[in-house]
Amino acid sequence: MKILCIDVGRGTQDILLYDSEKNLENCTQLIIPSRAVLAEKALKKGISEDRDILFTGTTMGGFPLGPHFKEYVKRRNVYATPMASRTFRDDPDVVREMGVKVISEDEAKGLMKDGISHFEMMDIDINGLSRAIDLMGDSTDFDGIAVAVQDHGTGPKGMSEREFRFQNYRRLLDGGGGLFEFCYKGNGVPDYLTRMKAVAGLLRGAKNLLIMDTGMAAVLGSLEDEKVASFRRKLVVNVGNGHTLAVLLDGEEIQALFEHHTSLLDEVKLHTYIKRLLKGEVTHEEVFADGGHGLYVRERARFGNVKVISVIGPNRTLLKREEYYHPSPHGNMMLAGSYGLLRGYLARF
Repeated sequence: MKILCIDVGRGTQDILLYDSEKNLENCTQLIIPSRAVLAEKALKKGISEDRDILFTGTTMGGFPLGPHFKEYVKRRNVYATPMASRTFRDDPDVVREMGVKVISEDEAKGLMKDGISHFEMMDIDINGLSRAIDLMGDSTDFDGIAVAVQDHGTGPKGMSEREFRFQNYRRLLDGGGGLFEFCYKGNGVPDYLTRMKAVAGLLRGAKNLLIMDTGMAAVLGSLEDEKVASFRRKLVVNVGNGHTLAVLLDGEEIQALFEHHTSLLDEVKLHTYIKRLLKGEVTHEEVFADGGHGLYVRERARFGNVKVISVIGPNRTLLKREEYYHPSPHGNMMLAGSYGLLRGYLARF
């Protein structure tokens, strides 16, 4: 069985080609730039050359406008087709307010004939990735594909992304409570998760497809670490580039879930949140008012008696005190999300 696992982060795509006939450590592993990084480079190139730029393709995430974007759209034209424009914001009115000109697919084709600077939006370039895997001598006849992307979801007009994201967390957890509630089969992705739906569209030819949010994939992957797995009660923290997620687990049942923006946290603030969280002292209202997403606490949740506090993610050094454990599942921290995807895939298929 061969499963292609792709964890799409802000800076990198962390890839595991799982082959059940190999030791896990011997499976092909890749850390490559994310498509968001490539999109940023395309925009910077357009700025340096003082040229108009066209974005086509589908919705993707992690695309930074950069400090010079506002000035750039005053001097040059930035065009985007409707699906590609949702990379900037889901609301087309907001996109237009940014200065981006949303045009039809036919208009885009005309601009491309004129030789405009062009970049195709997509979170996964499955054709390019397949060619690379083929060149390395591996088969691209995958039995399944699993992908993680971060998706706030598109909520009702007027509702903040933070509020909408946590509303959906609460609904999922009230309905089940386990980590696998966050594992979607490709044909079962809710319509409001537009980035995940775009990935499902790109990979619609896959035999089996699983899609997860990056934070939960990292949490699941950290359970592949032997020490973390050996304790029933634990707090698993993923300090990502965008979000910090902390999940209090009893086995694989989520007792509490905390999410904040990493950019609003420093070592002291995050440490204080965690200490108070483990005492049951943090409230949803407090986290939301502080600019975070919020806190979910299961009815009859038990705090305390946590045997390990596992900290993973690219900004894990925010929590480097002795009481925190930095796991390395299967000897590779960078692939924690991919190991989580594999675990989710094997549970769902």
